[in-house]
Amino acid sequence: HLCNRGQENLRDMKSTDFTSKTDSSGNRYVEMRDFLTKNHRGNSVEQASQQGRMYEIPGNSKCPVMSFEKYTAVLHKDCPAFSQKPNQRFHPATSGYWYCNSPIGLNTLSTKMKFLSISAGLSTQ
Repeated sequence: HLCNRGQENLRDMKSTDFTSKTDSSGNRYVEMRDFLTKNHRGNSVEQASQQGRMYEIPGNSKCPVMSFEKYTAVLHKDCPAFSQKPNQRFHPATSGYWYCNSPIGLNTLSTKMKFLSISAGLSTQ
């Protein structure tokens, strides 16, 4: 719904690149801000947004908006990266963060995204 060109910009994504909104019909969705990419330079005659919207699925335990909000709520507040390293020492009884104050490495992130795509049956390879 929200990413550009595979893994091209994944490592640079920040939590602040996303916002939760409600449309005029009262449906909640998550939207990613527009930013310049190799194929979307922002200086063309057509200034249409390249954003997608990820809409909620009310009553579904796998609702993407609910999952997004749960994920962003447990990110380390001092790290702006959207993809952060999991905190191996996290324990629910402590007040620690679920994620470390550092982003996931580029190779780890690209491997993880490939695995998720294949597991979900989205890959054409």
